[in-house]
Amino acid sequence: MRSLRAVDRQSDRRRLLRRAGGWSFGFTVALAVVFVAAVLTPAGQLADSYGLGVFAWLPPWADAQLRWVRGAAPYLLGFVAVTLGLFEIRKGLWRDALAGVGGIVCAYAASGLLKNLMLDRPYFGEFGYTFNTYPSGHVAVSMLAGIMVVRMLPGSHTRIVAAYGLTACVTLVGISSVTSLAHRPSDVLGGLALSGIIAPWAVRARLPSLRRFSAHLHGPFGAAAAGLISLAALAPFAGVSVGTIAYFTTATLVTTALLVWVSTSECVRPPPHCHPRGRRRPEA
Repeated sequence: MRSLRAVDRQSDRRRLLRRAGGWSFGFTVALAVVFVAAVLTPAGQLADSYGLGVFAWLPPWADAQLRWVRGAAPYLLGFVAVTLGLFEIRKGLWRDALAGVGGIVCAYAASGLLKNLMLDRPYFGEFGYTFNTYPSGHVAVSMLAGIMVVRMLPGSHTRIVAAYGLTACVTLVGISSVTSLAHRPSDVLGGLALSGIIAPWAVRARLPSLRRFSAHLHGPFGAAAAGLISLAALAPFAGVSVGTIAYFTTATLVTTALLVWVSTSECVRPPPHCHPRGRRRPEA
């Protein structure tokens, strides 16, 4: 007869798997919706290509800096993530380290497969360039590598600061992907959606509950998101270009912040044998 503790562990595992599956399914729907709306329709391709030119006002030095951020961020975050993973393996947390690295590899491979083999871009006219660039691999890899870095850092305050930094960094990678004409705005949102599909499994299903997420929405995060969305709604009155920039930047920032919070709210736990006998591990 199984002990009550074993039953509780199995119940907790099923609950976490359902939670991870729910988040993955939601981001899968988002990935499909953005692709259908922005790539498979003439109006979507026209609006998407218009976004390629809205940052033309940037001075050359700013454009050069953004290009550097886009090129360097995935490699720098990946290097730090792998380095921290090696330290975690020495502590016995090899499952978390391998899951994190596996998430980065999956993001890179999945973006390449979707972009080059699985998703086809129909021709509706000369809207920017005609080949498919959906979704952005730079955005997806940067997000997954950054999530691994934040989760493995010691100290809650350090992780909070790193989470804010990661949100800003991935948002800049997304914006620079458009300013450098490497990607359309929809590609950036697709890269974030792809990250959302993989992230729940890269963090081994350690995600906050919907109740905690709902409570968080009533706090500073929800207020900031509501303020940004309200400002973006008013932006078109200042012109189409301003509205496009506001919509794209707000969608990128809010989605990035949501992904970072969901994926890094629970830090990496020590292995079970590190806990005193008779005490259960904290719930993920």
